[in-house]
Amino acid sequence: MPEESAAFTWTVYLAREEPLKTALALFLIAAIAFAGWVLAGPFPAAAASLVTILSLCEFLFPVSYEVSQQGARVRSLLKTTNVTWSQVGACYLDDNGVKLSPFNRPSRLEAFRGLYLRFAGNEDEVVQAVRLMRGQQCS
Repeated sequence: MPEESAAFTWTVYLAREEPLKTALALFLIAAIAFAGWVLAGPFPAAAASLVTILSLCEFLFPVSYEVSQQGARVRSLLKTTNVTWSQVGACYLDDNGVKLSPFNRPSRLEAFRGLYLRFAGNEDEVVQAVRLMRGQQCS
């Protein structure tokens, strides 16, 4: 259980946790590179491969999470997303993580807004940290 003044941090590396999906993703990238090279040449092949890698960025590369007194932060290879506790209207638990939503009730826009804190075998610690720092329950 984190102390109130400390930040709770952890890292999730999905590619390491799911080797079959990782192999499939790498095969897809290689197939796109090969098809692009054959059909359009080396530069379009490289561009298509890069776009595919970037779209799979949160799966292929480690993602760091932090819960602190100020709010929550998710850092991946390309972006950092922050949310303060005053911006969180509700939080929802599922089997893989905690969704910090800016809406007070369920909305169709939740998939595009808020922050998702993925578990790394530390479900109890993450839920406890969010409850402690936010000061409210997650449903």
